[in-house]
Amino acid sequence: MSVVALLGSAAAVVVIDQASKAMAQWRLGDAPLRIGPGVWLVLVRNERVGLTGMSARSAMGLCAVASTTAMLILALHGPFAFTTNVGLGSAVGGATGNLFDRWRHGVVLDFIKCGEWPTFNVADAALCAGVALTVGSLL
Repeated sequence: MSVVALLGSAAAVVVIDQASKAMAQWRLGDAPLRIGPGVWLVLVRNERVGLTGMSARSAMGLCAVASTTAMLILALHGPFAFTTNVGLGSAVGGATGNLFDRWRHGVVLDFIKCGEWPTFNVADAALCAGVALTVGSLL
């Protein structure tokens, strides 16, 4: 059951992320859309690769190796609680959604702008929430 939670949450995040980015591309174009006080939908093509300045290809390779290694270590470690598996799946799904963007578009598509926060997407939110849920469930 734990593997189903991990893979299911990862797959759900990737599908929702890619669908939301396709909708943002189709609906927004160059025109931002205000959806609430301080909240905008605005399409941004993010060419940056984290804070490292490494090439997108190098970053993709590093992420693939790191995530595969982490999954193997976790699989060998033993069973985890449901919330831990959902958190891990969300984090892996978020990373996968952004890697898919890099592979497909050469950039990450961001479209949610909240106040002074940097523009982000569903994959970014899932990755952050998944790490927080995983750490919280392991403590």
